[in-house]
Amino acid sequence: MSRFAVLLAEGFEEIEFCTITDILRRADLEVKIVGLKNGLTGGSRGIRIMPDMYIDDLKTTDYEVLVLPGGNPGFINMGKDQRVLELIRTAHTENKYLAAICAGPAVLSRAGVINGKEVAIYPGVKHLLKNCTACDLRVKVEGKLITGRSPQAAMDFALTLMDMFAKPQASKVVRDEMLV
Repeated sequence: MSRFAVLLAEGFEEIEFCTITDILRRADLEVKIVGLKNGLTGGSRGIRIMPDMYIDDLKTTDYEVLVLPGGNPGFINMGKDQRVLELIRTAHTENKYLAAICAGPAVLSRAGVINGKEVAIYPGVKHLLKNCTACDLRVKVEGKLITGRSPQAAMDFALTLMDMFAKPQASKVVRDEMLV
């Protein structure tokens, strides 16, 4: 079974975080919510989430897919946290999947792991990309890199991850139950 580590920084985008986590768990995929701090983490609209674990306790053997929701200032907080940047670099070096939505790809760019790639990213932050290009797709899959454009694309992004990693029957059940 594929395991996901979803990073949770203060100021995360609630629609993206909740949609991704919910859909993956509906498909019986293991999802760990990884906080950058101990205790409750507040989203960009004031919703507070209790992480399953703290980033300092996460090992790369704990997951196959590292997920970065967007959100402002969530992506800024992730991008200035050296633990996050090092985690991303290590995941990339160990050939893990990297998934980021909205402003999340800007954090991957800051970590230097998406050079030469084309990514879906929130248009208002595409100027932060270095050595890669933005596309206008809602979801873009390129090898082990999955990116999404915005909160509006959160459902498509989450369903793409589900379809890539869940058993086909589990994906079908989730899609049928959700009428998608």
